[in-house]
Amino acid sequence: MPARPLPLCRLRSCILLPRAELEVASRGMRPGAGAVEALEQAGEEGTVVAAFETGLAEGELHGIGVLARVRRVPSAAVPGAKVEGRIDRYLLRGISRVPVDASKIESKGGVPLIRTEVGPIIEVPEDGRSPPKELLDAVTELSTEWESGEQWKSAFRLMARSPLAQWATSLAALLPLEQADRFALLDEPAGMEAVVRKYLEQLLAVHSRRRVRAAVVQQAASRITLSLPERMLAVPTNVAAWVMFHPDELAHRAGDSARWWQSPAVTRELAAGTLVGVETGADRFAFMVRFTGGELNSREAAMEIGHADFRLKTRHGRLFVGEPRHLPSEASELYPNVLADSFRWVDIPDGVYRVRVHAIAWREEPGALNPDGTTSDHALSAYVAQVTPVTSLEEIPAPVAFPVLRSSR
Repeated sequence: MPARPLPLCRLRSCILLPRAELEVASRGMRPGAGAVEALEQAGEEGTVVAAFETGLAEGELHGIGVLARVRRVPSAAVPGAKVEGRIDRYLLRGISRVPVDASKIESKGGVPLIRTEVGPIIEVPEDGRSPPKELLDAVTELSTEWESGEQWKSAFRLMARSPLAQWATSLAALLPLEQADRFALLDEPAGMEAVVRKYLEQLLAVHSRRRVRAAVVQQAASRITLSLPERMLAVPTNVAAWVMFHPDELAHRAGDSARWWQSPAVTRELAAGTLVGVETGADRFAFMVRFTGGELNSREAAMEIGHADFRLKTRHGRLFVGEPRHLPSEASELYPNVLADSFRWVDIPDGVYRVRVHAIAWREEPGALNPDGTTSDHALSAYVAQVTPVTSLEEIPAPVAFPVLRSSR
């Protein structure tokens, strides 16, 4: 069939697969330039080409779009609007994949159009495949275990009665994905089920209360640890400090103010060996910390610019590493999903130790930064926490407050 011009509906931060539906509001982040005009031009039960912006360049479109039928959804008043207004909503129903060629885009009367080949519909089996029982069970668990917003609840209801294409479309619209990850669902239907399964598992790990409880028990439970640590952790911080502790050892601080670690109370914990804490002198999204039972390597020794000693007494075989907002307090942010994260724990055998935290001027080492300013894969960590067994904590002078150790000169 010869190419004919159809209204072009540009969409952002989403995809639409054949056999699936997607709601688009006239106000919001989803419609791109001219999308609303295209939907209005198509009219009730009209047809548009849904095209997806790549986000890489202004207005750039992915090479595959979807032919879609348009249906208007009853309008609603804008919640909390200072002036009266209405939001027009449209429901797009995907029909088939079509090529999108930027050279065939034109405009007529302010409505973007595209000439595209619309031939016989070629079914892609994965689009219409029924979801397997494991995926249905996952959605059931999320529906009961997660106190989600109405958007997610509505999506779960729709997914439960729809083919796999709807699962991919709904998840791609609601999850904060890179657009390239969304395009993988559109371009590679053979891998659709595996990707959908992965995203559901990620949601379950964070939002299923049952799974989070189980993960918290698994991570925080005492364990027998036989060897000193050799581990690198990325420690996020927004208050220029990081800490290491076991939640059970500081449970008595649950009623204290959120800033108790900056008060005289912290001196007692540092003396008891229940807390290690370092002020970094500067905020950074995440500091790399290497935990070791050995010595500094030659590169670290060359770039070391300071250190501080701490007392440490372990009774649970492992410690949590985070930032001061995670410390037990009346406003603690040590949420279950944080405790459940295995990448926030370091295993250390029960005993008493000197922990010497070294600050490393890692940026000053040649090759630490890539030409674009990002951190090289071979860069040193900002800190090295050296864990050494001692006979008694009294051997180690305890700090009275968190020392300031900057990882730059």
